[in-house]
Amino acid sequence: MVLAGLILAGRATAGTLTVSMAPLSQAIPVDLSAEGDLDWAHYGRFVNADYDHKAGVTERIGNPTHNGTFAQFGGAAAKCSWVDGSVDQTVVGTTTGNYVYGFVGAGYQWNIPASTTPVVLHLYLSTYLGEGGLTFALSDASAPTVVTSVPTGAARRVTVTFAADSAGQTLMVDYVLTAWAGIISH
Repeated sequence: MVLAGLILAGRATAGTLTVSMAPLSQAIPVDLSAEGDLDWAHYGRFVNADYDHKAGVTERIGNPTHNGTFAQFGGAAAKCSWVDGSVDQTVVGTTTGNYVYGFVGAGYQWNIPASTTPVVLHLYLSTYLGEGGLTFALSDASAPTVVTSVPTGAARRVTVTFAADSAGQTLMVDYVLTAWAGIISH
């Protein structure tokens, strides 16, 4: 399940890709406007196709591509709020998101612009009765690919610090169901 993502200015050197995760407890408040100074995105507010992002900025995160059965859910660990949305200007405490399921390999993919200027990406993710595999790679291969997972029944805040060695690159993020028994969400 995937709920939200955001990008903020970072501190790193070009050719950097680091990933860390922290557990989320139920009903943790997340202020997307405060955290996402460069951009933020929220998915699945009312229906699975709902997508909102920071107004007045160049969109950087975007709507991920997905495969598998795609649906909306409520009851996420993160309670997202914002005051600068492009669709809904102000939202307080939504626990909605969307998810995919159906087969091992079902999941999401984002292609996020990367340059030599370091940035930080936060993703709020969870799993339900299945394990989610995460792969992060820079398109210029200027840093080693990072592979990690979100265990069954877990909610995580994933922090990714990245910068490419050259301009015009992307950070490719894959989040897929690696053990069939359930769903992954954002």
